[in-house]
Parts: sequence; C-alpha cells; structure tokens
Amino acid sequence: MEQFKKLLEERLIELDQLEKSVRKNKRYIGTVPEGRLRITPCRGKYRYYFRSVGEEKERYMSKNQTDSIRKMVQMHYDEKMLKQIHQTRSAIDRFLKDYNPYAEEEVYEKMGKGRQELVDPVILPKDEYIERWYREHPGSQNCYYEEGKYVTDRGEKVRSKSEVLLANLFHRKGIPYQYEACLSLHGRDNFPDFLLLNVKKRKTAVWEHFGLVDSEDYVQKNMKKLDEYERAGYQVGVDVLFSMEFEGCPLDVKEAERRLQRWLES
Repeated sequence: MEQFKKLLEERLIELDQLEKSVRKNKRYIGTVPEGRLRITPCRGKYRYYFRSVGEEKERYMSKNQTDSIRKMVQMHYDEKMLKQIHQTRSAIDRFLKDYNPYAEEEVYEKMGKGRQELVDPVILPKDEYIERWYREHPGSQNCYYEEGKYVTDRGEKVRSKSEVLLANLFHRKGIPYQYEACLSLHGRDNFPDFLLLNVKKRKTAVWEHFGLVDSEDYVQKNMKKLDEYERAGYQVGVDVLFSMEFEGCPLDVKEAERRLQRWLES
C-alpha cells in the first residue's frame, strides 16, 4: 500500500514535467486565431473550414494555409492536454489527502484494551507481528560451525567483524533481524547470514555477506547459493540482498545502508 502511494507521488512529478512541456510548446506556437475549425473528409483527403469568433459564416482554408491549420489543431490539443493534466492532478491530490495506507491496521490499534482482548484481529498489530516473526525465525541455528567470537550491539555472537557491522546497522535502523536462522530451500536447511523483516510491508528478506570474493572456490559456492534462492522463488535484489568484500576492499557500510534503504522503500 505504501508503494501505491509512492507511485501516485511519482505520477504527480510526471504530470508537472508534462505540463511544462505542453506550456513550452504553446509558447513556441504563439498566438492563433480564435474560432472554430471544422475538418471534413472528402475523397480520401480532408477539407478545412474556419469560423472566427463573432462571425456567422465559415470560410474555406486552402493548402497554402496548412501551417496555420496545423498550429490551430496543435493549440487545441495542447489546451485539452492541460485541462486533462489538471483534472488528473486534482484527482490524485484529493485521493492522497484522504488516503492512509495503514488505516486497516489502525482499526484494532485504536480500540480500547478491553475491546482488544475480545477481538481476533484480521491484521496483527505491529508489535505482535514482530514478536511472532521472531518466534517463527529463531536465530543462531547453524550448529555446523563453532560459535562466533564477535559480539553485536544486540548481544549475539557472530563470526566476523563485517557481520558485526551489518548486525549493528540493522539494529540501529530499527529493522528486526535474525542471525543464521534456518531457511528451508527445496527441503534442505540453509542458514543465511541474516533474515530481515520489513515491518511496514511485512515481508522477509535474506541478507548474505560474501567476505572472500577474491577466492574462486568461494565465489562459485556462493553463486550456486544465489541460484538456489532463485530456484526457490526468491529474487536477488528484491528479497535476497547481499554485501561483499575482498582483500584491500573492506565492507562498505554506507553502500550497505543505501541498499538497505532502497529495499525498505521499494
């Protein structure tokens, strides 16, 4: 729903740009005679008749007046376009003024506690949804490796300094996450570095950090991992995000934050 609002706001920007183009074209055309142009088909061609404002009779316009005819028709089109742009913009403005993408969620949240206890909400309140998400995606499930020795701001142990930086980034941005939760792909358990929850959209994404991309074997192994995600219905860049580093080029936390923000807003 938030994405729909964003699309409408982008549409308003497009309309502004379109209006500028139309007005620029009108200035280029200049002035045209005021009146009514009538166009009638005749033997596979068209004939043009013009009646000026205040006149009762219309007059025939010859071929040598083609440029004037074209300008009048173009001006008529531009004026209709400006009118339609105004109508579309007004409709979007009215809609956005009253539109609340979270209105359905707020129905339950605005109820008194006594009533909430008696209701089974169709949409879980945000805090309850987050709690359930954590229960359904417990972290630190990868028992195939030794416990990490680096501690995050949230207190869990991870295996690398880069994972500390990422975990702290997620925590600082208020994004619910789990480290090495179990994710089943084609019946096989996988343990992505992080699972993230987009609270507004209530969507889960994977974040993998590739820390040895200058190792050919490591790259091949993780390309296969990305392929497994794709085969399971995930989309790289949509619900599979990643960061990387290699010798001489450590994790770029600012770029990771930009990528994270794009995911939150997409």
